[in-house]
Amino acid sequence: DIADNRPNAALFLKSRATALGACDAFISHSWHDDPGLKWKALQSWRAKFVAQHGREPLVWIDKCCLDQTNLDLDVRCLPIFMSGCNQLVVLFGPTYLKRLWCVVELF
Repeated sequence: DIADNRPNAALFLKSRATALGACDAFISHSWHDDPGLKWKALQSWRAKFVAQHGREPLVWIDKCCLDQTNLDLDVRCLPIFMSGCNQLVVLFGPTYLKRLWCVVELF
């Protein structure tokens, strides 16, 4: 549910663990940017991925993959989560470079 910029701890229960290197993309975005525009950009990337690979992508997105009830632990693991993904997909919006975590993800 990327259409809502509020954390939703229930989404974590719908995620699943995967091996490092098995995740197709780490989705980087600012929670403060327009969710509709981010969804449109994500769907555009997804369509290209499906056309190229013939399957849906396996993605890491913070809203679903970070345990919102245990952020202290999960945020410290962010570099590991990122390194386990094959590519970085940036949903760049007007606040992206103003958000510290977004800048950290770029580096």
